[in-house]
Amino acid sequence: MRKVFLEQLRREDTAWTALIVGTLINLYGQVLVPLARGSSGIFTEFLRNFEIAPLVAIATVLLGYMFPLLVSTLTGARTRIEIRTVASLAQFPELKPDPVFRADDSGAVIEAGARTRVLFERHHVRTAQDILGEDAWGRIVSEVGREGVLTTPEAIYFAPAGRWYAAAASAAPEGINVYLAAIPSPAGKAA
Repeated sequence: MRKVFLEQLRREDTAWTALIVGTLINLYGQVLVPLARGSSGIFTEFLRNFEIAPLVAIATVLLGYMFPLLVSTLTGARTRIEIRTVASLAQFPELKPDPVFRADDSGAVIEAGARTRVLFERHHVRTAQDILGEDAWGRIVSEVGREGVLTTPEAIYFAPAGRWYAAAASAAPEGINVYLAAIPSPAGKAA
């Protein structure tokens, strides 16, 4: 957080935000408020206050700039951290070694992670049924449609790759997300 905060503090747009907003705050506090109260010698009054208590006068002006600088830096740093988190999560399916894909209700694969695409191309997988089987896909569609998620993972054997997978699934805006994790051969199940 500290590193991102310091990076944000060094950004030119942070300085411009502080300058513009700080100037508006100071104009409001040092000029418009005294005018609204009926003061006519605003600048004379400010200079008199500066002579009486210079640190207080300087602090009131600096505070007008420090507040937007701090707010801009904190919100910018927070946004950058959130974006980094989202970007990292967005890469997760691409980096996962096990298959991850999205299929529509008919089983047509509409999205797949990079490694999943390689596996699917190698074994000519075009539909969820090609890797999960008709029965497993039917159970997934039924349960995800009813519950929004597959409550009990399906153990499936994908013969072309010679691998067992545990299949989990959840509803997605455009279909069903399917997550496969390689597992050892389940007890009592033959390949």
